[in-house]
Amino acid sequence: FARIYWADQAAAFSNDRSVLVPLVQNDTELREYHCTLDLNPNWRGQITRWRIEPASGLSVNGVIGLGTIRVLNNAAFVPPQPSAKKKSP
Repeated sequence: FARIYWADQAAAFSNDRSVLVPLVQNDTELREYHCTLDLNPNWRGQITRWRIEPASGLSVNGVIGLGTIRVLNNAAFVPPQPSAKKKSP
């Protein structure tokens, strides 16, 4: 799991202002993860800071890369469809 925290100018980071995101453990593939923050009643106001950290397990080494973070309202969110692999002739 990873935990995503958010804060505004009036509040600090806290577990009340966070969500858990399940991750694939020991993964070597690039993945896209989606989470719905507005299910948390503390998701409101103008978010000014983010923090993302591992929430379970310890690793001595490893790499985490973030390519893009997008914040969308639910009306605009369309989950990506898995791409079909083409068969070779």
